[in-house]
Amino acid sequence: MFQYIRFLLLISLFLWCFFLWGNIRWLFPYTGLAGLITPFVVLITAVISTALFFLLSGRLKNVVYTLLLFIVFFICQSYIVLSTYPQGYGGDVFSQMLSAKKAYDCYDSIQKDDFINLNRFKRVVYIYKFHDELPDENVLLSISKNGKSNYYLIEVYDNKMTYDKSKLGIIETDSTTIIEEYLTNGLVRSHIASEGCLRHHDGGSFKEQDFIISVSRDELSDNFDTGIEELLYDQLKSNLRKNDG
Repeated sequence: MFQYIRFLLLISLFLWCFFLWGNIRWLFPYTGLAGLITPFVVLITAVISTALFFLLSGRLKNVVYTLLLFIVFFICQSYIVLSTYPQGYGGDVFSQMLSAKKAYDCYDSIQKDDFINLNRFKRVVYIYKFHDELPDENVLLSISKNGKSNYYLIEVYDNKMTYDKSKLGIIETDSTTIIEEYLTNGLVRSHIASEGCLRHHDGGSFKEQDFIISVSRDELSDNFDTGIEELLYDQLKSNLRKNDG
């Protein structure tokens, strides 16, 4: 009976690495080129940890000690796979998990006008919390000079742009888009961009005199790019967080 349990633990330890790896690939897909080596890291981890467990557990005759040894190897194995899994951006796996947890905890404090300052995990919470109030898309306008940037949020409802008119003015003509910044010192700073740039331009930037103007769009879809974002959204739904805005 003891040998049968030991055999099951050996198989479980070996297969766990690949099960964990499969789930990590879904949760954190952006590995970059370094992701090409992860199958070898997982295989080596699985083989070495299983071999060590086999050798050490062979000296034990007590089921309890064998189970404790299995737990130690299970934890170490999981840590190695998680800590060595590469990420192209967004920090390592553990920091992303922590960011997702912090975003979940910030549910009550996130307000509708906070969008500009949200990271991608708080964006998930934002989309869930304000699901019934979201515009068709958010347009983030950035105007920069000498490393200093001003950010403006433009909400689009039925092709109509809504924004803070105390800070921003937009005049659209057949040939140009005039963007006016209302500065805190009372001055108005005007920029001339191409026609429809705020409606159609997405990503990248263009230069206007000494300023860099960037436009990015967010359709606020709940079809997220990564598994951990989907998991966070599902966690919000399963815990019946209220969509009370």
